[in-house]
Amino acid sequence: MSSFARAQGGTVPPLQPGGAVRALFLTLDGMGWSTYARALVAAAGRRPDLQALHIGYSVSGLRRAWSTPMPGGRGHLDAHVRRIALARRLLARWAGATDLSRFDVVHVTPQHYALGLLEELARLDIPLSVGLDATVWQAKGELGGCTDVEIQRRFGPLVDAERAVYEQASLLVAMNSWAAAGAVSAYDIPSHRVEVVPPGLPPAPTTPTVPLPAGPLPRIAFVGNDWERKGGDRLLAWHQHRWAGRAELHVCSASARIPRGATNVVNHGSTPYAVVRGRLLPGMDLFVLPTRKDMSPWSVLEAAAAGVPVVSSAIGGIPDMVVDGVTGRLLDPDDDGGFVRVIDELLEDGVARRRMGMAARRHVAAAFDPTAVTDRLVGLVTELARPPRLPGSDGVRG
Repeated sequence: MSSFARAQGGTVPPLQPGGAVRALFLTLDGMGWSTYARALVAAAGRRPDLQALHIGYSVSGLRRAWSTPMPGGRGHLDAHVRRIALARRLLARWAGATDLSRFDVVHVTPQHYALGLLEELARLDIPLSVGLDATVWQAKGELGGCTDVEIQRRFGPLVDAERAVYEQASLLVAMNSWAAAGAVSAYDIPSHRVEVVPPGLPPAPTTPTVPLPAGPLPRIAFVGNDWERKGGDRLLAWHQHRWAGRAELHVCSASARIPRGATNVVNHGSTPYAVVRGRLLPGMDLFVLPTRKDMSPWSVLEAAAAGVPVVSSAIGGIPDMVVDGVTGRLLDPDDDGGFVRVIDELLEDGVARRRMGMAARRHVAAAFDPTAVTDRLVGLVTELARPPRLPGSDGVRG
């Protein structure tokens, strides 16, 4: 199954009889989750002891219009709150019309979309696993700039939904240590119910590309479409003030505002993914992302995988991606002086850059291998299931 709409009315494909664990994977279809869903399909297919059904949930047409932003919307009028409320109603209706007793375990990503399944899963005593990249408090507070009072006033229903899901879930699969710590601290979730499984970095595209030829100056790379939030404006200012004659700055961004006549700045604009990974990043000497607000920016991993040391902000999931002092450097997002000092040092020390770049490539290969991490996630979900039913059993849970 590839969409929730096609699964309405309980018309899900029949599961084959046998002793394998039977799992339902429900994943949001969109907002960057498609790669995650495809990896789950592949990992489940590698397990002979698992029979999995994958469903992608999406909202379209008039239902999508219901969850669009409203001017001044807050509480139950907030777009995010209304989107989750709509998903809860639709998924609860679908769960009631579908024979979920055929499944031994259910995994839902992201976490809020499990809300509509809670009642039916509790009635059938089916264990639930959920994936999360950030809690409401982190997404709306640390990243969104809201105070605790504002979060309760504007997004209270989301907080309540998250609490209900976490209290019932047997397993929380966090995509980084930051999200895991947020769930434990904000909702008093026992740490033994939380596992950190990062998203795997897909292999670089196989489209033939030729890396940039070596040049006379070291090259600094910036990749990020949200120019100001990702810190591109700051990096450009630092470069023009201190390194314009000592290093090239290569910018891949659809929204970069670079003055005409900027010295040694190459603006690649909106750059195809294959070109970024296959041509640009392998030809860089340093990757800098002084982002102000972020979860787990893929560009950090992509640079590291290309053997480029990374200088970035110690926020969100970035500390899982960059080992400070080993594969790059991490700083407070507001520490302009610290960023300038560290970049200065690395521009002067080619040996340190190469050492960090090799360590960065090894770190990504070890910690973010797409097959290994997704196999681990599917393994954790499979372990939640009760002992598989024997061939020829009546399918009734014991």
